[in-house]
Amino acid sequence: GLYQFSPNWYAGIRYWWDDYKIPRRDSAGLLIENTVTGHSGGVISGGGPLLTYDSRDHIFFPSKGLFIETEFYINKKYFGSDFNFTRFSLDAKAYISDNRKGVWALNVYLVSLSGKPPFQQLALLGGAKRMRGYFEGRYRDRNLWMFQAEYRFPLYRRTGGVAFGGVGNVSPSVQTLFSQKVHLTFGAGVRILLAEKDHINLRFDVGANEQGEVFPYLTVAEAF
Repeated sequence: GLYQFSPNWYAGIRYWWDDYKIPRRDSAGLLIENTVTGHSGGVISGGGPLLTYDSRDHIFFPSKGLFIETEFYINKKYFGSDFNFTRFSLDAKAYISDNRKGVWALNVYLVSLSGKPPFQQLALLGGAKRMRGYFEGRYRDRNLWMFQAEYRFPLYRRTGGVAFGGVGNVSPSVQTLFSQKVHLTFGAGVRILLAEKDHINLRFDVGANEQGEVFPYLTVAEAF
């Protein structure tokens, strides 16, 4: 859990355990060659410190404030893990209201791993929350940076709309992370208010990427 030690500031320890099983491997895939770390599954076990700053005015649909979370995760064999690696992440979000009842939402996400992480623990681009327009894990590697922005605006009564875009990349090393060609996503969506008190929305988004692929997303609550 998290301990609040100052207004808007929280700290804690997070422990992570998982047991990956791979019952079958594609004879034409990369895992069959036994060169990818984690090709036969295995246990991850470890933890580390977590520091959070949260000044948002609302958890599910903030209109102002900041949310910044940084974590350093240590996964070692003396914790019972089959792998030795460390993982650092920074997730920063900002929310700004305008005079038209709209909200700008901004998100920066950074990940860096060292050691020998299994492929299941590599940093991922894509999915319903980060860079909609790619399926989750389309791009994965030891290092990641991503920036996405979204504009949320009311439509009629319990409905609203959004327009979003994102840019990011993954790389095996920090040195090449910002020098390679970036990936782009963009899209739009509709919101239907399900719970007025907590402002929880039904979310339907359609995201696309620079390669022309299109992905729909139907879920609850905002992407970030």
